[in-house]
Amino acid sequence: MVYDLALNLLSEIVGIAITVFLVDRLIRKREEQRWRSSKDFVKAKVFAVADDFLAAVLGYGFSFTEEKYEQYTYYFGRASVVSHGNLEGLDPSTLSTRVEYRLRLKQTTQEDFDYAVLSETQQKLTALLDVSGSLMDAELANLLFEFEDMLGRSLRLAKAPPIEGAPTIVLTEAVSRAVDLCRYLQAQATNIESLTQFLNNLRKTIRSS
Repeated sequence: MVYDLALNLLSEIVGIAITVFLVDRLIRKREEQRWRSSKDFVKAKVFAVADDFLAAVLGYGFSFTEEKYEQYTYYFGRASVVSHGNLEGLDPSTLSTRVEYRLRLKQTTQEDFDYAVLSETQQKLTALLDVSGSLMDAELANLLFEFEDMLGRSLRLAKAPPIEGAPTIVLTEAVSRAVDLCRYLQAQATNIESLTQFLNNLRKTIRSS
């Protein structure tokens, strides 16, 4: 009798545990679906900030591998953002050369590099973290923190006495963090479409209608 009672009690405990587990999974799934759209819009906003920074430092159409300037639209669910260049053409081993080239180009045109873009980008990232940090996964938040930190270092260097080669080194690190951030989000995109693809699809739609 004691054995049967213990067996029944164990069965009830297992049943309750399974029920709690299934209900918890259902609640988590519903919460995830509820916030998915918001998370997608946050990803699009973060991508746009990092991409704008790359365009400001490296120039629009920032991939040297493209024969012509091509824009790409990255879709994150219902959210979308148009990129200024092709990430695939950004070789990490050549970033330093690219940044140095851009800095020298500014010097030849007697212009100073606009370090205001660093503070503006940092402010945008800080605002995103403050408002939407809870909607970011751990890896995205970590990449964003690293990018923000490197922007801060670049800003501090800009206010310090000039050191030969230092601006290129630190700015290259900031660019590298932005590229890492964009590439991570690129892998999260639900679809990527070039402007040429978009126009071709639009023509097909018009012809078929």
